Amino acid sequence: MADITRSIPTVAVATLSGSFIFQAEDYSVVFFRSRSKDVLENTSEWVTATAFQDPAPVVINEIAWMGSPESRYDEWFELYNKTNLPIDLAEGWRVQSRYLNIDFSQQESNSASTPNTILAPNGYYLVERKTKSKEIPSLSNTDWFASFSSPGSSGSGLTNAGSNPTDYLTLILPSMEAADSVSAWHAGRNDPKLTMERVSEFAATDIRFNWMDYQGTEGFGTPRSENSAHNRFIAKAGRVVFDETWSNTDIPYVVFDQMQVEAGATLTIMSGVTVKFAGARYHPWMRYSPSRSGLIVFGALRIEGRPDQQVIFTALEDDTAGSDTNYDGSATAPSIGSYSGMSIHGATTTTYISGLAMRYAGSATVPKRPMIDIQNSAVKIYDSSFAHPAHGIIGIQMGSLIVERSTFAAAAEDVGENNGTLYGITVSVDASLTATDNTFRGLYEGIASIANVCSSLSNNLFERTTYPMNISNAIPLLSENRFVDNTFNAARLSEGITKTCGERTTHTTFVVNGQLTVRPNASLSIGTGSVFKFGPDVGSMMVVSGGFAVQGTEQEPAVFTSVHDTEYGGTTYTDSAQAPSAGDWTGVRITGAPAAIDHALFRYGGRVYFGLGHYESSILEVTNATVSVSASTIEYSMYIGMRILNADVVLDGTVFQHNNVTTYFSYGKGLSVGSSTALITRSSFHDNSVGIRVDDGTSVVTVDDETKTNSTDTSYPTDLLH
Repeated sequence: MADITRSIPTVAVATLSGSFIFQAEDYSVVFFRSRSKDVLENTSEWVTATAFQDPAPVVINEIAWMGSPESRYDEWFELYNKTNLPIDLAEGWRVQSRYLNIDFSQQESNSASTPNTILAPNGYYLVERKTKSKEIPSLSNTDWFASFSSPGSSGSGLTNAGSNPTDYLTLILPSMEAADSVSAWHAGRNDPKLTMERVSEFAATDIRFNWMDYQGTEGFGTPRSENSAHNRFIAKAGRVVFDETWSNTDIPYVVFDQMQVEAGATLTIMSGVTVKFAGARYHPWMRYSPSRSGLIVFGALRIEGRPDQQVIFTALEDDTAGSDTNYDGSATAPSIGSYSGMSIHGATTTTYISGLAMRYAGSATVPKRPMIDIQNSAVKIYDSSFAHPAHGIIGIQMGSLIVERSTFAAAAEDVGENNGTLYGITVSVDASLTATDNTFRGLYEGIASIANVCSSLSNNLFERTTYPMNISNAIPLLSENRFVDNTFNAARLSEGITKTCGERTTHTTFVVNGQLTVRPNASLSIGTGSVFKFGPDVGSMMVVSGGFAVQGTEQEPAVFTSVHDTEYGGTTYTDSAQAPSAGDWTGVRITGAPAAIDHALFRYGGRVYFGLGHYESSILEVTNATVSVSASTIEYSMYIGMRILNADVVLDGTVFQHNNVTTYFSYGKGLSVGSSTALITRSSFHDNSVGIRVDDGTSVVTVDDETKTNSTDTSYPTDLLH
């Protein structure tokens, strides 16, 4: 049975007697099942049969284009029957070349023997040249003995020009289509005389690495027997419809097409196996549209590698795995995007991958694709390594992914430096990721998640990336992740947030470079030791339209600060050594939704935009909302510490200080109140040009006797300047 299979739909036939003709798809396995029923309704047992439809059941297997050591005229070639059925070549088969035209249905008049036209199942068929001076075969087991010449010619034979001659050899089907064709002598030698041997009957004929010089030590070829170069690799393509195991660790498997594991079938790949994928130029059946090879899984895939004996997926040209499979020395080298990678789509069972080393897969051109594309499937990956991606490494949509103890890198040598196009894992809206004890190195983004489903990321190392994590929608459960030498040593939050997984964020540093939105009907819960850093874009800000709860402690407050601030969260932005300053970022805007803030620190924001009419920017702004702020500090604003507009705010035990840092205004404000109600208790205002400013006559501001200020400007109501 050939390795190349394709499934077809079930066909039911009911008839009293007779026969029917069924046209099967090329490279398909056809299952036949029948039973009979008589007039008394007696029913027979089912009778089953299986057939493989191969449009090219015979291949050119060996060519002695150089002749033999005795004579250059002793030319011959060999055909091979890939099937388990006999084939009669007299039923319309032909062979043609530059000076050769053999029709097996017609015996040549000057033949010295009665030819055999039956090609046995999985058998060999030998065709030898004759000339006017040579009327008997030099090989005792020749099947067909004929002049190697066109009609009317004197018989020039096969060209002895070595590699890339102007000769060819084509095997023609009874349908007059080409079953197999060699357009050049890809192997073989004139001195010493060595035949050109095919490596695999299932790989494409007209590619150089599927041919080798005779490798034996006796004679110069293997007429009517297995080639000495046979199975230097194992060719694979088509579809897996039965359970199949790849376990040969001596020679690589080479996949020539999009190989598909059908639902109900399991492909198992054992430890130590090397799988190489051939590019489009190695496509074996030119009647199909050439495509980059890869693996598509609808059924089950199990990769059973081990850390000390990995399964390797790589490009055909990669000589570091499985040796020089395409036999060109160092003439070709592997490149990113050499093959499409793996697609796991709607797999019927959980895909299990352990001990896989995968490299050079994916596509950087439209449509871009990762090395492993997961859709609506559950996948588990352990102890694996991924390198040299064309675009990304793993992308998952509508499914679940568990990854442990694996490495994701721009290059196998781990020398990638913040590559601006590559990512490790992307998680879409309806997918979940559990990532533990992994390493992400040399990528633009280590993990990018836009999932609404909760994920968990713990004990991962992110090194030399731009953004170790880029998160929107649901903030995953984050624990003990480490950041080393990244452009941003923090988890980036971008676009919008829908929820916080777990009770609240804790002991994690986040960076916001741009605008982050907490959407309506969404919520963000921030806990002990959480640090939110903004910038380097000075317009960076957080806009809260949903739930917002901040709960720090006196020892570990929740911090909202500049990306240049190393006092909290360490060095976050490594591309700049500048010190933090007022106006490094814009601020936090709470609008239209209630919020509660306890034990928080807001600093170095309040960016003023002079091109917008001197907008009175503040680090914390509350508009049309009910908000409580307690035991918190708001400091180092470029202009205003906190601004309240059309809101109801309670401030308790909160410190407003150093909010006078500007060269453009004569005063800075700790608190600005407009059309609002504010209750201020046990709070203090220090080193602000103005402690509290009430901007209109409709606001109601109540300040208790425990609230103090040392503001320098006394031009505002003295009852607010204690």
